Amino acid sequence: MAFSMKKKQALAAVCMMAVMLSTTAPYCPVLAEAVNNKASKEKQTLHIDQVIAEINQKKPMSVYFEATDITHERQNGKTEKFTRYTKHWDNTIKGEERIEIRENRQIKYSVSKAGETTKYITGDKEASLYQKGLNTENNVINKVKKDLDFRIINKKYTSPDTKKTVQVVEESLLNRPVYHISLKTEIVRNGKSNVSYQDWWIDKETGFQLKSTGNWNNNRQTHEYTVTKVNFKPTFSEKDFIFELPVGVTLVNEERLKKK
Repeated sequence: MAFSMKKKQALAAVCMMAVMLSTTAPYCPVLAEAVNNKASKEKQTLHIDQVIAEINQKKPMSVYFEATDITHERQNGKTEKFTRYTKHWDNTIKGEERIEIRENRQIKYSVSKAGETTKYITGDKEASLYQKGLNTENNVINKVKKDLDFRIINKKYTSPDTKKTVQVVEESLLNRPVYHISLKTEIVRNGKSNVSYQDWWIDKETGFQLKSTGNWNNNRQTHEYTVTKVNFKPTFSEKDFIFELPVGVTLVNEERLKKK
């Protein structure tokens, strides 16, 4: 009996030591089961239709955010990396928007207000003026809804030889609860399989996309979009939506652009 008690104490000691030393998985079966049960409760799989329905209820909103967009493309055995940094003032609920995208040494500007949009790329001698206003359809929240509908729900854009697998779990990102939506798309043609993966992290409260990743054409192209800063209650000023032309730059209206 004493020997049996000593064996139990030794086994318990080994289990606790394994937990302290291991950085991958505990060796104590009872503790491991408890940890796994807790993790499964925290990451319960949700139904995509339910989640899409909840996201579709989110209303357009004003928001300011900054994001990093990284793409890798593999061609002829070489991989190229493209990085873009975005600043976005979205006040489309009032017909106003400003987007600045920096890639390499260039910055692309798109500024909209009062039914007009000005576009300019640093280094150019001309800026373009379009008689094109914005409304809530252009709001980032509605763009998320459209993207998910196009990629996941809309069968019109899914060919018969396409197989889609979708999973949704609840997670946390930037200290905010999010829906993590994972999509696997497989297309088999002429006996060859082409597999792509896409993931979205959507803020549960607002429907705002905090992150997305993609892996297309059997790992030939990868993409990662990450929001690094966000303000859901921004205070915009009038100058945020006014583009000041650099010295020597001419503003060309839409009609003249069509004639070129």
